Amino acid sequence: YAAALDDRIRVAVPVAGITDLQNHVIDGCVEGHCDCMFMINYFGWDYSKVAALVAPRPLLFANSDNDTIFPLDGVMRTHESIAKVYGKLGASDNLGLLITPGPHKDTQELQVGAFKWLLRHLTGTEPIIDTPALKELTPEQLAVYDHQTPADERVTGVGEWFAASEHPLLEPDAANSDWVKNGYPKLRDTLLQQSTTELISPKDFKKVGAGEIQLSLKSRQWEVHQANAPDGSRLRVLVIPGSDTTCVHLGAMQTIDLDAEGAQVNVPVIEDFIRDQASQLLTDAPDATHYFVQSRVANWAADFPALKKQIQTARRFYLLGRMPEQVELEDAKVCLAWIGERKSNDGTGTLLSASGRLTPIAILAAFSWNATARGKLSPIEELRLTDYPQDSESGPCLPGLLRATSFANLVAAARHTMKVVESRSEQAPQRLIDSSIEPQQATGIRIVEVDRDRATVWARATRWPLPNLGDMAELRFEKPAAKGTHNTGPILPATGVDGLRYGVPGVPAEVRVSYRPRGKGEWLHTEWKQVAGDTDFSALMKLSDLKAATEYEVRTSVRALGREVVSTATGSFRTLPDAESEANFRLAVATCQDFPDRDGPHGFD
Repeated sequence: YAAALDDRIRVAVPVAGITDLQNHVIDGCVEGHCDCMFMINYFGWDYSKVAALVAPRPLLFANSDNDTIFPLDGVMRTHESIAKVYGKLGASDNLGLLITPGPHKDTQELQVGAFKWLLRHLTGTEPIIDTPALKELTPEQLAVYDHQTPADERVTGVGEWFAASEHPLLEPDAANSDWVKNGYPKLRDTLLQQSTTELISPKDFKKVGAGEIQLSLKSRQWEVHQANAPDGSRLRVLVIPGSDTTCVHLGAMQTIDLDAEGAQVNVPVIEDFIRDQASQLLTDAPDATHYFVQSRVANWAADFPALKKQIQTARRFYLLGRMPEQVELEDAKVCLAWIGERKSNDGTGTLLSASGRLTPIAILAAFSWNATARGKLSPIEELRLTDYPQDSESGPCLPGLLRATSFANLVAAARHTMKVVESRSEQAPQRLIDSSIEPQQATGIRIVEVDRDRATVWARATRWPLPNLGDMAELRFEKPAAKGTHNTGPILPATGVDGLRYGVPGVPAEVRVSYRPRGKGEWLHTEWKQVAGDTDFSALMKLSDLKAATEYEVRTSVRALGREVVSTATGSFRTLPDAESEANFRLAVATCQDFPDRDGPHGFD
């Protein structure tokens, strides 16, 4: 990257540092890397285009032949692609390839080759290198901190403060003017332009299911309409007809599985959704026509319950320059166009609601539709936004959006042309990648003592979202174990276990559990419970009055004393069946596990 950006760099030697998107995304090499390797790929470039920006300056690819995170096949494909560029520039002698035996490691063979390349192109000489490349400092000598990262560190939040915001907070009139003159033109041909490979139009919608459900006050008709994308994904809309205004809801059905074996839609699931999750919305606007939109990428993160796996999957999207939120935006725009054509210009208004990460998407979709309608069709007159993002981490990842405006100015611009009603729930902001704002839940959650009508949930408040990493003190013992004995006499740093590498420091906080039958009804909450050092900053919270043979979803929330929630962890469990019922059970036994080989190579994966 440095050589691509800065012409002052005369020679570059990436050592085990470049391969292509096929390796990263398809082959899964992304999971072996840290964030330093990745960017949001705004233009959809492969890595060969980044390296091509170095041409015609000298560039040597150095790699081992058995590197699992920079595989040789991807290195060769990238080199072959760049070789064409150097050839057309008449600089083929300035492109080199060095492959040595070994794993992902900066070996002496790679170092010697790199030194020779640098000397040739910087000094014009090719001396024989007869001094081996040896380490002059140990990792302990390079360590910046003796014990642990300072509690007031700012590095993990660098994106929020390193560069000053280019978008000062504006009043609605000024924000709308800025959007029209600057924001929209910057995004018109990128973010706001629909992908031609996934094109869906309002004409693609077909009715795939219908029915009637008896509610407490009256019966309601329902219909499911579906549009199929070229890639096989499906955009669905549940319609509950009415006679008054139109209410469009983004995200309400994101966790609902509408598929059914042998049928196009799952009728019992739809009816449960209408009775439970949609009931309050129907009560608030009983005469309205309600449209519940389920995006083609609905609840994609549910397939990856572990935060680490969600992060790795999100990185794949970043690298492709194609985020799930972009698909959700396109789906919202198509649905509004389809609904607008159904309504024509019937004189009734349209309300659009969304929550969390979908709220800026709702605003962008409303802007787009209102610009299209322009007096011919019914516009969006009101936005209802729950948990609108307060910062970039809790907002959607929409490439280029924050170059054009800020989340604060986007909602301010919406207030200029529409009625905007904001509210906040008690849930923590949804974040794809957790920051280190304490307290976190690096230790995860445990669900134990599950019975027919009760369960216990364990949670712990931690300082960081991951265990201590970096060059910190390793656990050592005065008397290491011989065969058949235990280690004795642990040697700890001054800060105790908290100062060890892979240690997980706890912090005082408040914790609670939210729970409900999966996908049904309102969340139930335990009381907030304080945790401190006497319980190792953990708490056991008992859940009672549960239904037998029922799957529950669980959220543990953690916050600093008296402050907003900053971390949420998720899990699930199934209660035991009634004593009279027959059921299968599975018994698992684990033994002989030690820290280094528990779950993964670092003992905490």
